Formats: sequence, structure tokens, C-alpha cells
Amino acid sequence: MRVLYRSLTGREWRRNKDYILTDTQFKHVKEVKNMCDVLDYVEKRGEKQGEMKKAKETAINMKARGFSNEDISDLVGVDLEMVKKWFSDELATVS
Repeated sequence: MRVLYRSLTGREWRRNKDYILTDTQFKHVKEVKNMCDVLDYVEKRGEKQGEMKKAKETAINMKARGFSNEDISDLVGVDLEMVKKWFSDELATVS
């Protein structure tokens, strides 16, 4: 058995610091930490996708106002090839 009286975030695990987790409980704590890591990854991935979606919308609006692909790439902070791909995709969906 393992003694664990601090949680993974540093807060008290239990009020009784002499509390002893069983092996099953300890394994569960490790699994929860792994699940939290997965959720953090998924959340960051979603944020990145949202940022790219917003950048694409901004790029399309900028193109409509006459900005060049190079200027859009610089101002939006996206690779020039990605900007060109966005506009080729837009033309394909319009046609």
C-alpha cells in the first residue's frame, strides 16, 4: 500500500494525512491523471482549431478588401501556403 496525502494538484487528498490508499485506489488516481492529460490535449487541440478557423475567416475578409496573399499571411500569422490553400478551397466550394 502507498501513503498518499497530497493530490496531484498539491491540495490535501484527505483530511486525515495518515490515510492509506489501496493499490486499486492508487491506480485510479494515476488513471484520472492520465485522463486529465488527454482532456488537456483535446482542449488545446480544439483551441488551435478555433484559432485557425478565426484566422481563415479574417483572411477571407481581408482578401475581399483587396489585401494581397503575402500581406494576409503576415498580418494573420499563418504560412503563405496555407493562405493560398484557403483561397483555392474557397474557389472550389463557390464553383
